[in-house]
Amino acid sequence: MRRYLITGLLSFLALPWFMARAEILPGDVAIVRMNNSGSPDDNFSVLALKALDASDVLFWTDNGWTLTNTFRTGEGAGATDIITNSLAAGTVINVPAASLSASGDQLFLFTNTVAAPKLMFAVDWGSAQGWDADGTTTGTSADPTTTVPPVLPPELAVSLGSLRAYIYTGTLVGTKAELLASISNVANWAAADAANSNAWDRGSFDVQSSGGVVTNPPVLASLGSQSVVV
Repeated sequence: MRRYLITGLLSFLALPWFMARAEILPGDVAIVRMNNSGSPDDNFSVLALKALDASDVLFWTDNGWTLTNTFRTGEGAGATDIITNSLAAGTVINVPAASLSASGDQLFLFTNTVAAPKLMFAVDWGSAQGWDADGTTTGTSADPTTTVPPVLPPELAVSLGSLRAYIYTGTLVGTKAELLASISNVANWAAADAANSNAWDRGSFDVQSSGGVVTNPPVLASLGSQSVVV
């Protein structure tokens, strides 16, 4: 009898609902639109590339990234969780961001804390030359894919042009890896000097599994890794 009880308990522990949720990892979210045409219209859109729970925590900031792999200070946000409801994979949410600089800025999605951030995705715009040598002023930022050591792979950061509103116009269907490759391709974005959209209006994405395997299977514990999950 004891053997059957132990076997039953082990089976219960293996059930998905008993398993701890994995934390948000790089590659689980992306920015697909931003508009800094002027307050109060400044805002941006975040894509969930896996199902997110209301208890998940994701922050944003427009502070620039520095060569010391830290945020510079003095700009907006950084303490407000933008995940307030459970989100299915492929959902896009719009986030107000009244602090964006009219001359160009950058946005970072991150977890953990401002002092010890784990970067999830980054986008830079407002400068024709792309990312800057370092984050020293409002609107400048080092490239998080080329710092020493790099803190993001190239598919999780995109540098756009010198205009004030951008929206991703590429495919809405693909695996997580395919969508990230498309989103990080500058050719798949449209720009305008005024707001071309004050909200994401292209519908939800279709995030497909890869090779017949579920893209985000349940895991027993937090992965605690900066690697991209695809």
